[in-house]
Amino acid sequence: MITIQCQEWQYRKAEQVLKVFGRSYVYTLLKSLNKTPKRFSELMRETGVNPCILSRNLKTLTEMEVIEKLGDLYTLTEKGRTSLELVDEILSIF
Repeated sequence: MITIQCQEWQYRKAEQVLKVFGRSYVYTLLKSLNKTPKRFSELMRETGVNPCILSRNLKTLTEMEVIEKLGDLYTLTEKGRTSLELVDEILSIF
């Protein structure tokens, strides 16, 4: 029974993470932040993302600790860099 509960939790967690990484422009944001830390306006200009969508994605990624905000700059965390590497590896398969 414990194994089944653990698997169900893992599936839900996987679905949540994949849902966020599947959002429009999340991959673009991660690639942009992988180069250098950026301000909100720089991200908006570089990615062309609508401010509302950008704000929502930045908030979610910050809550997931994929990115962090230091002053007025957003930057990738170690978890963010690892996530980006994994996504790139998955994309290389297809």
